[in-house]
Amino acid sequence: MKKTLGTAGLILLVAAGPALASGYRIPEQSLNSTARAGGYVAYTPSVDAVYYNPANMSWLENRWAVEMGATWIHLSSIDYTDSRTIARNGSSESEDFFMPTFFAVSPDYNNFRFGMSVTAPAGLSKRWQDPFPRSFAEEFTLKVFDINPTVSYKFNDRFSVGAGLQAVYTDGKVKSNAGGVLTRDLQGDSFD
Repeated sequence: MKKTLGTAGLILLVAAGPALASGYRIPEQSLNSTARAGGYVAYTPSVDAVYYNPANMSWLENRWAVEMGATWIHLSSIDYTDSRTIARNGSSESEDFFMPTFFAVSPDYNNFRFGMSVTAPAGLSKRWQDPFPRSFAEEFTLKVFDINPTVSYKFNDRFSVGAGLQAVYTDGKVKSNAGGVLTRDLQGDSFD
């Protein structure tokens, strides 16, 4: 019995995998994905298959297909109340973000289909101006843009494969200011 429980525990520990933070992640990159609450990989019947499941491009209508969209995200202000002293209380700035998306799929060329997507799968920002919160997080901003050319090949009416490359542009900024004594001002960008 102990051996069985130990084996089961070891399997669960190994199978759990890593836990990844996704506070800046924006999984809904198209109208269809938003309508399905981000559960949109296996069944992608539209041009946004180029981003979610390139092999499904083979099953789209045999014509050029283009989809463009945009998402507006409004983050309201957050109030921080410290239980020790009101001198540490503060409110963050409200934030607005506009995120465009673009998807395109070519017609069939000898069972090959080509696609391109441009998305913003992560980002957002939070800024604090009150003295105590500002000393730790005056500004945290992240912008991520993903450019993804893809290709699919249809072997027959039931089997298709897809592949793609991914180019990611990131731009980040971190600032804090503890009364002008301790400050941090980091900025960086990368194209990978």
